[in-house]
Amino acid sequence: MIFADVECGEFLWRVLACDGVPNNTLLEVLEEGDDLSACSCDISYALGPAISDGDWGGIDGLVCSAPSQEIRVLVGLVSTSVPTLSEWGLMAMAGILGIVGFMVIRRRNVLA
Repeated sequence: MIFADVECGEFLWRVLACDGVPNNTLLEVLEEGDDLSACSCDISYALGPAISDGDWGGIDGLVCSAPSQEIRVLVGLVSTSVPTLSEWGLMAMAGILGIVGFMVIRRRNVLA
């Protein structure tokens, strides 16, 4: 059962549960050309922290019966900068808008 597929660049991140393995959640990172069937040994990156047999995963090599290795998965958000004004910028903007508002009101009074 596949819980999520997320495309990021040229990789497909897949979180799934493999049939027949109790309490198993697997994270696969699929590259172009990888076997896209779930729970396959023919992928480049896999991590199954709850798997107690030898098929717990691996990176850029064997993922089934892989040698012991340390795998770290860091997850974060990419922040996008939002243009804002500083405190001084807000005060300057308020002053400019105040002057423009005063000039508009004065001009209406002259025309009336």
